[in-house]
Amino acid sequence: MGHFPPDGQGGSPVVRAFPFSFDTPDILTGAALYTPTIGDILLWAWIMVTTAWDGTTPLGMYGQFLGTKYGIGWAAWSAPYDMTQAAQSPTTTNDSTFPAADGMNVSVPNTNAAAFYGDRDEIVLGRFESANPVEIVVSQDGTNTGADPGSTQGAAVLYLVTATPV
Repeated sequence: MGHFPPDGQGGSPVVRAFPFSFDTPDILTGAALYTPTIGDILLWAWIMVTTAWDGTTPLGMYGQFLGTKYGIGWAAWSAPYDMTQAAQSPTTTNDSTFPAADGMNVSVPNTNAAAFYGDRDEIVLGRFESANPVEIVVSQDGTNTGADPGSTQGAAVLYLVTATPV
């Protein structure tokens, strides 16, 4: 069992909230919401839908995308957020071993806790390895190359919990 902060590093956690909506510029291909500092620790990240989205299968994903059409995900079983479901929140935690995050340039320890959000998993305990912006995407498949869901309503908040090593 590891200890927190990882490797004895880390300052106080900072919770950052980035509201976005169906009409946020570049939401279909990647709306930049936050530029991390290289070396900062990503403790947790999730989307909270505040107003349900309409349209055809609006699915949300966040990440740095980094030459891939996918945001943050863990292996094949990660799924984008169902943006039609308002007021969801993380419900349980589980200790597991995960591969490196897909679509975000963070290094991830071998063992870390993950909170499951319906059928979606949340990223925790990673270190930003690049200052590429964290983006939000809402499309019909949750990728930054997906079809426009045609939403005319919907709002959410991307939460990022970070810490700067001391």
